Amino acid sequence: MQVKGYMRELGRDARAAARELARADTGAKDRALAAIAGEIRSHVKQILAANAKDVKQAKKAGRNLAFIDRLTMTEKSVQQMAEGVEQVAALADPVGAISERVRRPTGIEVARMRVPIGVIGIIYESRPNVTADAAALCLKSGNACILRGGSEALASNGVIAKCVQAGLKAAALPESAVQLVATADRAAVGELVTMREYVDIIVPRGGKDLIERLARESRIPMIKHLDGVCHVYIDDSADPGMAVRIADNAKTQRYSPCNTMETLLVHADAAARVLRPLATIYAAKGVDGVLAEVRSIDSDYVRRLYLREMQTLAAPFDGASLVRVLRLAGSLARHRTADPDTLADAQDRYVAVVEDATEDALVDVNALNLVDTHLEGLPFDKAGLVDDAEIGDVGLGGPAMEPGGCRLVQRSDG
Repeated sequence: MQVKGYMRELGRDARAAARELARADTGAKDRALAAIAGEIRSHVKQILAANAKDVKQAKKAGRNLAFIDRLTMTEKSVQQMAEGVEQVAALADPVGAISERVRRPTGIEVARMRVPIGVIGIIYESRPNVTADAAALCLKSGNACILRGGSEALASNGVIAKCVQAGLKAAALPESAVQLVATADRAAVGELVTMREYVDIIVPRGGKDLIERLARESRIPMIKHLDGVCHVYIDDSADPGMAVRIADNAKTQRYSPCNTMETLLVHADAAARVLRPLATIYAAKGVDGVLAEVRSIDSDYVRRLYLREMQTLAAPFDGASLVRVLRLAGSLARHRTADPDTLADAQDRYVAVVEDATEDALVDVNALNLVDTHLEGLPFDKAGLVDDAEIGDVGLGGPAMEPGGCRLVQRSDG
């Protein structure tokens, strides 16, 4: 296969499909999403058979348990993948939404309208469900996409992508609106991130090495993350029972995803109420803990969480490994990262602190379950259209990058 020619063919087809998809009405897009969910459900056996081949190969290659966990699909997870597509279909169509309408002194009325970006290149690693998730988000927001999953999930991704394209065809939408790069050749990634005439934005999801490589090579605007450590902070005003449930769920619901808690921050006055029951729970579930005593903390100290005790937390852990516990006597802030943080706090005071002192893409307040579209940390709204605070309207010159970003604050009564 000539990789350059193959990738450019994908690009040309995606660009043509993007123009057609941008004109598609909400009904057509929702019919396609419903058909995609149906195709996934009717091909459970094929998806699981393909996934079994991927898992077997990954084990043979010596991949670690966390990697295998991310790669492995079950009948339940396939059903959840279909449900996720249906949830996207149920969302409001963001295309054409108008906001910030103002009348200028000259009498001209100016407003901001949300429009599709065009073609989105999404590069990800071992989680096959991202294929359906990314396709659904892009479709709902009127964007074509080129998906490059990890070589370790090529068989699984291939079957899922066929389900997506069958759903598009059933709704009379172009099948090339969602295309999977069907080669494991790494040169395909290099081509994808330089096809400025066909691709409007790149969204990478993966490890630090992948992100750094793409940041160096890409000639296309990129929405990316890099390092990240996920914190849960328990305030002294938090309900102890709720706080324990949150901290347990955040660490042990599943160990392999990148939004699993790695650092638990506990206000000194709450420590006696929550640390003992948490220690019992973590010990029973095989989670190792390290307790660092902190006698007094000022804001500058909190901003320098990567001190000696935190050096080992520069990257997320795999498996049921370390959760580092700090007894805090002051505010919460953390080192530069865009991974999710959760606050167990009955008041609003720490939300402002987190927003001012961190670069979190997601702040959960008293939330037992983190939002997980499998594209965690990206400035996508729930319908998949990039927030207009991050990316301007698409004109002849392509997407206009603007300063700033967006943050999702999720609240719950616990």
